Amino acid sequence: LSLTMWASAVASRSGLLRDVVLLAFLAPCARANLVVITGPASVRGLHLSAAPFAFSTPTFDLTAPVRVVSREDWSDDCPPVYTGQTGGLAGYIVVVPDVGSRFDYCSLEMLARGAGNEGAVAWLPALHSGTIADIWAPVPGFATNYWQLGDERALPAGIVAADVRQRAVGALVAELEGGAHVVARLQPSETPWEGYRTHPGLWAWKAVMAVHSISTMELAVCRIYSYVRSDGGVRWGTINFLFVAEIVGNAVRVVYVLVDPFFTQGLLPRQASVSLLALSSALATLSASLFFVYYCGAAASAGLV
Repeated sequence: LSLTMWASAVASRSGLLRDVVLLAFLAPCARANLVVITGPASVRGLHLSAAPFAFSTPTFDLTAPVRVVSREDWSDDCPPVYTGQTGGLAGYIVVVPDVGSRFDYCSLEMLARGAGNEGAVAWLPALHSGTIADIWAPVPGFATNYWQLGDERALPAGIVAADVRQRAVGALVAELEGGAHVVARLQPSETPWEGYRTHPGLWAWKAVMAVHSISTMELAVCRIYSYVRSDGGVRWGTINFLFVAEIVGNAVRVVYVLVDPFFTQGLLPRQASVSLLALSSALATLSASLFFVYYCGAAASAGLV
């Protein structure tokens, strides 16, 4: 305990001795983290999770100065070209706040590739404190397997891209935007999302959802067949449209659930994954509406209303 107190006292000072002590004491803790070694007292020693993206160099251990850049520092190309501060980004760990809301014209990989083209050693999407994403207290790693059509799904060797979007990063972003000089050590984090992606509970959920959807499809097909036989042919009405919506919606749901739900495996591009989920939800809403219309019509015909 006394040794730790001595290290804390030294760390509160400035100079080379402080940096050496911080590096020595934080190195065991820094495994799987972004650790601020040099910087203002408010962020010095700060530990942040840094979950590598699937397209990143997977293993890394680097120490470098940190620079924050904003949307205004980049062109509209894809990958973008840096147009910001004189001196460029060569040798820097680049922190980019609010990627999701302000860089929607380009994929995460392309944004990281743009930073790598400028000589940056790492590209880290971050958050401003108080934003909607920050309020939700995100855990880095959810977007590990994000990719979009046109991505190569691998950065050139040596370029690191890791997710540091979490509440604690807001303080670091604020200091960097205020002009603070910060040096940090970056290593890959083990993210809780990895356990979620391989958890037996997820596979059990997928199995239950698949069986439910397939059973619903089978029931809808059988009901359509029974109506065709009883009516002597196809008569398109509300009930048959309902069954068709259920068949298509559940077929889409089976594909989404079994192949790549919530970007767990990285098998589908983001466009396809979001489209499947949105289509499944829309068709479920349509089915519910058709059922309500059919139920009200049947109740009226029976004199119940």
